Amino acid sequence: MNFAHLLVNSHGLLVNSRALLVNLLGLLVNSIALLVSLVNIFNWFICSHSLYRY
Repeated sequence: MNFAHLLVNSHGLLVNSRALLVNLLGLLVNSIALLVSLVNIFNWFICSHSLYRY
């Protein structure tokens, strides 16, 4: 009984840590995508201003 309970607990912990890892990975991907979009906006801003300058 106690051993089965421990096994279920460890399995739940494993699933939780895996879900946490997936969440962190998703957060990393989201932040990278945000960074890329910010860089794209910045590049577009610089390009449009340099076009207006000439």
